[in-house]
Order: sequence, then structure tokens, then C-alpha cells
Amino acid sequence: MVALLETKVQDTSTNRTFKLLSQSLPLHVVVPGTGQGGGLWICWDPQAIKVDLLHNSSQHVTLTLTFQDDPSSMAILTVVYASPNWLQRRHLWETLSQWWIDYFSQPNRTPWLLIGDVNCILVRSEKRGGLDFIQSPAVRDFQNFTITCSLTDMGFIGQPFTWSNMRSGNSRILERLDRGFASENWFVLFPDWFLHHLPRIGSDHCPLLLAKTHTPEPRQRLFRYENMWHKHPLFENWALTQWPTLRGHLMDKLHGMSSSLSKWNQKTFGNILSELTRIQNRIQGIQTSPSYQHSHFLHQLERDLLTQHALKIHQVNEFWAQRARVTWLSQGDRNTRFFHTAAKILHRKNRILSIIDDQGRTLLNQSDISDHCHQYFYSLSTKSHIPTKTQGPSR
Repeated sequence: MVALLETKVQDTSTNRTFKLLSQSLPLHVVVPGTGQGGGLWICWDPQAIKVDLLHNSSQHVTLTLTFQDDPSSMAILTVVYASPNWLQRRHLWETLSQWWIDYFSQPNRTPWLLIGDVNCILVRSEKRGGLDFIQSPAVRDFQNFTITCSLTDMGFIGQPFTWSNMRSGNSRILERLDRGFASENWFVLFPDWFLHHLPRIGSDHCPLLLAKTHTPEPRQRLFRYENMWHKHPLFENWALTQWPTLRGHLMDKLHGMSSSLSKWNQKTFGNILSELTRIQNRIQGIQTSPSYQHSHFLHQLERDLLTQHALKIHQVNEFWAQRARVTWLSQGDRNTRFFHTAAKILHRKNRILSIIDDQGRTLLNQSDISDHCHQYFYSLSTKSHIPTKTQGPSR
């Protein structure tokens, strides 16, 4: 699927670019331009994807996508070309917000992806050059839209700015005007899809490429202290007894303690997600038993299992809350789905998909990234001075 924005083309029947595009991507949705601006084309291959038009205007097209290789996977795609006029943009955000309330505010809603030229930045770091960034009504309109619709910035791989005024020297202005946002369930169902900023060639905007990027999991699972451990009644005495038995220097003892903690966790807690499922299955078995109504034994067993279930639910919530790094919810809040989604998004943001080495080359291969990072930190450990400047990763 390909989307072209600001085509400025009123009649596609005589347009050479559109004819060439249609040869390989025969189906399309077209929003005509005015001749001075606007215009939006979306073309796709029906062999790869089934598309239904849901809604469109001069500033956006919203489609339902069904992938032919997996008909059960569906998504909503909104491609936007937001007007340079902020009052017209406000109308776009209000329209999409109301549509989201009508269409998406339902349980088990379809994942939503919004992508395109939003003609607005959200924070100071998304602009370089020109007048200082201000929290204008246009910025607040866009922020309110993303909050109302529960959309999360997809992030990007590549250069940080997608638009240039194409001037030189101190007159050059760079901004991140083109971007992608997605609903929470998009990140859960499509965790390996990332947005790339491609080189800006022949245009003042960068092309955006949404592509599936495979990132292998770390080869060794990292040790993590679990917050739920210290709430176990036997944990403190076990830890106080275990520590004196360890030998060696501090790092050796810490390594030994982490190994002992992992074994203690497996023995004491096990797999809490599997254990929760097992308890739920036992409760269901009791409640569907023919003897359930008159059996005091089953009633007592049910009460015991419900107590265990409440404890496991608390442990699962702590497990996901720790991984989501959520600290602002009160102690009594229980929303495992929220924690799980937040952890998924954080895990996605923590991936290093590309870095720029000291020669200015972009490394995308995971093996090259790993080797470069190892060599970089090894070289730091062998130098007698601390460098004044380091090249950080680009995500």
C-alpha cells in the first residue's frame, strides 16, 4: 500500500505518476487536490490486502484493512494531510475525535493507526531553527485530540525531522511534521511494526515507511528484583539467612544472591501467570460440579481457591506494573490489561533498532549493533581518560 499526500492533482485520468502507480497497485482511493494544494492518493494491491472505505474528507481517508494472508487480522488506517490552516486542522481533529467516540469507544475495538502529515509539532525538541516553539492553540488542539482518542506516538527510526524549508545556513528550519500514532491494542497485536524516516529526496518532506522489523530477544534473560518478593512473609528471614553463606567479593556475592533469588522465586512463586490460570480452571471445575450445591467440602475448597486467586491477581498486577514502570496508580488499583499494554509499549520503546557509529554510518543489523556496542564500551574500559562526547543510539 502506498499513500501520496499533497498531490495538488485535480484530475488523475491524465496524470502520468498516477497511471504508473496504478499498474502495480490497481485499486485506489483519491481525494482531489485544488491545484494549489491538498490532494491524497491511496493505492494498494488487492492480492495482499482487502480495503473498505469508512470515512473521508479533504484532509483524511479512513479505511478498514483486512490482510489476505491472515483474514482474522484487521486494522483501521487513517491517512491524514492536515491543512496548514490551524482552524481547518481543528475541524479535522474534532471530526476524528467524534468519529472515534462513535466507532471506537466499544470493547474489543479494532486497532487504529493514524499516519501522515499532521502539520503540527507537540514539543520543542521536534523543531530546529526559526521562531521559538510556543504552546499555541493549534498545538493544544492536537494534544487534546491524541488524549481524547487514546493515541500513542509510534516513534521512528532514522533522522528526527521530516520536513525542511530547504534553505541554507541559519535560515534553515527543520520540523517533525510527519508521524504515526496508534491505539494501545495496535502495539499489542502488531508489536514488530515500526515507522522509518527515509531520506528526503526530491521533496521537502521525508517519506515514511511502515515496515515489520524483527528484533530478536536478548540471548540472556536479565535478572530483575521483583517487588512482590519482599511482601512474602518468609522472604526477609530467608534473605538474612542466605547472604552470610555467600563467599567472595561484593560482586561475587551479588551474583550468587541473584542466582539464589531466581531459584527461590521459581520454588515459591513459580510461573504466576500459569498458576493463575490453573486456579481459575479449578474454580470453574468446582462451580460446574454436580455436587457443588450440597457439598460443604467443595464450598470450603472454593473459598480457599478464591483467596489464592485474589493473591495471584495482586501478584500479577505487581508483575506488570513493575514492567510498565507505572507509579501513579494507587495501591488498590487493579487493571492488569492496562499494565500489560503499558509494559508492551515500554518494551517496544526500549528496543535499539539502529545506531550511528563514530564514522557516521547507520547500523541496522542486530549483530553489527551488538558488536559495535561491545567494542565501544570495551574501549572505554581500556582508556585512562573519560571521553567528553559520545555518540548515542538513534531509535
